[in-house]
Amino acid sequence: MLSNCREFTIYCNQLTNVQGNQQNYTLPFQVIENRHDAPHFPISETSGVGLYQHNDYSAIPTGSVHLEKKFGPDLPVDDHKNLPKLRAWQSLHAASIPSMSLNSRFLYVSYRGPDAHEAFRNEFLRYSRIKSVKAAQLLGYNSSTLPALVFYDALIPLANVLNCHPRSPLLRLYFSCQWELFDHSVTALYNPQSLVYDTNYSQRVIYQVLSNELTDGSTDFQLLWVQPQTGSLCVGPRGPELECQFMLADLPSPIIDVCNSEDPLPIDAYQDENIVHYFSRAINDQDFIDWFFTRAHFDVLQADLDEEEVRGLSSSNGAIHSDSRGKHIARCEDISKSCSWTTTYIRVSSGKLERSRTQMADGSIRFTFTSPKQFHLCFGHEFGDCHVQEALLRSWLSQAHRVFDHLHMSRNDARQCSMTRKVYTSLEGNAPGSVSQRNPCFLFIRPFPSTPAGQPDFAAWQHGNMIHWSSDASGRTWVLNDAQQTPGFPKITLQIKTLTYKWDDIIYSAARRIQEFKGFDPRTRDFARSLELPAFEVEFEDAKGEDDNMNVDSCETQMDVD
Repeated sequence: MLSNCREFTIYCNQLTNVQGNQQNYTLPFQVIENRHDAPHFPISETSGVGLYQHNDYSAIPTGSVHLEKKFGPDLPVDDHKNLPKLRAWQSLHAASIPSMSLNSRFLYVSYRGPDAHEAFRNEFLRYSRIKSVKAAQLLGYNSSTLPALVFYDALIPLANVLNCHPRSPLLRLYFSCQWELFDHSVTALYNPQSLVYDTNYSQRVIYQVLSNELTDGSTDFQLLWVQPQTGSLCVGPRGPELECQFMLADLPSPIIDVCNSEDPLPIDAYQDENIVHYFSRAINDQDFIDWFFTRAHFDVLQADLDEEEVRGLSSSNGAIHSDSRGKHIARCEDISKSCSWTTTYIRVSSGKLERSRTQMADGSIRFTFTSPKQFHLCFGHEFGDCHVQEALLRSWLSQAHRVFDHLHMSRNDARQCSMTRKVYTSLEGNAPGSVSQRNPCFLFIRPFPSTPAGQPDFAAWQHGNMIHWSSDASGRTWVLNDAQQTPGFPKITLQIKTLTYKWDDIIYSAARRIQEFKGFDPRTRDFARSLELPAFEVEFEDAKGEDDNMNVDSCETQMDVD
């Protein structure tokens, strides 16, 4: 074996015989692997924090890994630093390594495709830099023809958790809180102006991992994982996709600060009752009700309203409307009598037209046109301010089951209840073709007439009686919008839209559970009375119903989220 060798020295009385063609895989200044007839895969990177040594991590043979569960389908590797994109895919598995630990499970990320080794190298360099509980922590690697990374603990994709509970508003609020805590802990320690690599370097890299992956400023749930030991969130490799839309709730800072003192829920405790108890330990009942009852709803924008629906808008102040029954079923009289609809904003299609807006003595609004361009105007009307709306939301969810029980309303009827939040009246059209700087024309929009109850008559907008053209600035000469006999004045298209709040079975179910957990009967007004909320009164009596006992409480399903 040594017959053709010279100028060598054997140390420590040991000699290793490597058969075949030897290839060394190295980081700078260090041999990390000794294999024969394997693809050449050097790993090297320099940075301000020094050189990362490959032998800081365990080399784990493929045969030592036992794959137990796969997380979703294979995903293309998306590295925004590489153009064109890498031709590589990654697979995610929960795995065990009996030679290392009999009882522990790990996250095993393997790569395949023509660029598999480059994808593996990029991810190795990324996660070998981080030592933080805020990120997946690298245990080892396998740099064979099927390269892979091994992370401590069998992390659970957040997407899997959310996919198992797609309709839980309480879980949505819980993870909104956990995300705020996680995001604050990372960004608060990251100083992008600092060039010093100090103890905050891990937070810096975590922040960069998120910012590199997020191109539109939104939260990418595929990058977030749940640590099974603590229930905390962390950054990790890109995981499975969400099967349904999940939007984070906008939470007030005081609630986030208070929840910071509470340990996260364990992975097997994502039931509504446990979430209620979690928040009850951190915040008082009033704060929790303010938080959940004012945010657990769906915003629905509705257009193409018929005449009956438009007429009903004028009496929708403080009322709950049943779409299935075509009438208001309940009203908060205290708020309904003390508040009214007001115009809160006006949006104009061009700055020049906006600057021409003039408030007239009779309350009309005048716009001046000097060119025959297309225009669009929108007026937003709201009932009360945000405090009034929040009071209505709290009051309704705390008393909805009493109303449903009184009216014998079915589950389907409950889903079709709504509360009108905003009314949008808009118009669009073209200015007369003959207008010019020297010969302008004017569009006048008169105030809403009032109904007998003192609310604006939105039907007047739909009929076009509030709008007219005029050739003089005073508006004395009217050309009504529906006067087709006047040449040169095109007709304007009018539209009414509404923004309403709606609730589904899961939200009503959560509201019921919250009251029951607190020791109240949802069929009574006791819970609302304990919080000093205004009462909702039933608008009419209904002797018949589809179900004798309306039950919107859905079954809790025990999910295996990992």
